[in-house]
Amino acid sequence: MNASNDIYEYYVDACSPRVNPTEIFDGKVYTSDGEEIALFKKYPFAGAWGRSSSLTARLDDCHALPVKVNVIYLSIVERKIYSVQICLNELEVKKVFDELNNASANTVLRFMIGMSGSGISAVWVLSDKKSVLLASPKGEEISFSRVRHFLPENVTIAEYCSQYDFGGNVKEAEYESWMKQYLFRYMVMFGIYDGAWTDIPENMQMPELCSLHDDSYDGTFDKSDDGALKIYHISGKPKRLEISWRDGKNEYASYFFFSEKAVTTLFERFYGAHPDTKTDFIIRIDIKNRKFELGLFRSGLSEPVIVPESAYEFIVFRNDFEDLRSDNYNQPQGAWIW
Repeated sequence: MNASNDIYEYYVDACSPRVNPTEIFDGKVYTSDGEEIALFKKYPFAGAWGRSSSLTARLDDCHALPVKVNVIYLSIVERKIYSVQICLNELEVKKVFDELNNASANTVLRFMIGMSGSGISAVWVLSDKKSVLLASPKGEEISFSRVRHFLPENVTIAEYCSQYDFGGNVKEAEYESWMKQYLFRYMVMFGIYDGAWTDIPENMQMPELCSLHDDSYDGTFDKSDDGALKIYHISGKPKRLEISWRDGKNEYASYFFFSEKAVTTLFERFYGAHPDTKTDFIIRIDIKNRKFELGLFRSGLSEPVIVPESAYEFIVFRNDFEDLRSDNYNQPQGAWIW
């Protein structure tokens, strides 16, 4: 990277959720100096929302910042075609590129374009440790006649899509819920639970928090340990949390997996029409008494709103061996590796 000339090295990538794969009919990224970069035409883009696909376009040389995206894509399950135009603020893009480059000096960044059903789209910038959502506009549905030349001759869109059997779909409201962001910070609090929470006495050793990582439904993640998760920040609802700590000679790692429906209901009820309300997402831990409690707190409340245990699953390892899991834990083997 040559920051003095605002020139950067990065990959261009695209993704779609597994439940609604897409195909790019036409896609271009435009840089601040007017260069045009063509996106790969590939089917299917299907995987984790906001994560790299199996095919990326690494730019041969360093380039100026990406500031505009035009994409026409096919939503396979819906059998609909969408056109998305995304214009980005160059200064905001530069700020994100610089931040992620400085935090991950040995990693080539990815400029990621997300496409999903109902025209919901997104643009992120990713390093190996962190991703930032730049925009999440909604594209417009366009007629088949405008893209007829992209399909084989005498093949209808229904015929073209029916050759792939992915099953399932996601409703428009669910897509929009994925991308909704809120203002909050994580607070990990070690204590003693005996029917009620009390502080750890001064004559007892306080566990030491080692790491706090999150993976959110808006496609962003943060494994940087730069402290940003512990201050108020704008983010999507948590999908997964990883918390590790040291207690004497023992090292613990806990992993929380949140139900999309349950966490959406919780956040919508708590924030209402004010997603910018400063909120503490509290994680209380008493490993000796095998107790975890999660809650949301804001100014004006006397007590946190407790997150129902049914809204999440968790598993805990002590010194690399499983130590505890929630009664409802039903994640596949290795789900904690991400």
